[in-house]
Amino acid sequence: MEISIEPEVSIIIEPSATYSISFALKGVNSSTDITVDTPQDYKVKIEKNGIAKGKVIFNTPPRINSGKLTIRAMNNPEKSASATILLQEKGAIRMVQKSYRLYSDGGKVVIDYDANINCTVEIPVEARSWISEESPNLRAISKKSVLLNVSANKGTDERRTNLKLVDPEGKAPEVTFHVVQNGSTPTVTYHVSTTTPIVQLPNRDHIITKPYIAKSDTPCHGVF
Repeated sequence: MEISIEPEVSIIIEPSATYSISFALKGVNSSTDITVDTPQDYKVKIEKNGIAKGKVIFNTPPRINSGKLTIRAMNNPEKSASATILLQEKGAIRMVQKSYRLYSDGGKVVIDYDANINCTVEIPVEARSWISEESPNLRAISKKSVLLNVSANKGTDERRTNLKLVDPEGKAPEVTFHVVQNGSTPTVTYHVSTTTPIVQLPNRDHIITKPYIAKSDTPCHGVF
């Protein structure tokens, strides 16, 4: 048994719209059962044109998710065939994650998103000194990612910015995501002087005996 469909790969869909997929079967008979699997809330109708041909007509809901539609034909469990087509929302950009936090030493960060359009990253002017786009990485029809490079933060304060994924043609709404980078931990050096000699106790490390004075290159508070 064989099944072929038209279109073969994918359909770009919109909310509250109607679409059809033609199918043709080989090795079937009048008792062949045809079923269709779709994402949630899709309405589906099968229109047969004889035994071996027909159409699957489906309506998308007001709020849609990209997914798959699968047509299955079965004579019995041992004799069956199926064909799957991708359903991709028109002009949609979906972030896998919308907030990224990095250590102060920076590095590369991969921004994953779902889209059936090619997007660009908008980096605010004030953040271009420490964030840059390394390269886009198109991994599949709808699964995409972009690689950003974040330089080291030598200051002690954290820094943050909002970036955008944008459709250059303006067909899809832009999507905002956040990048936050920790500040560096300041290094404090302590100088210790004593007013009494260091003595060696049996089976013990060297111990500084009191009284002593602690001095610091930076202001500090505490009890010694």
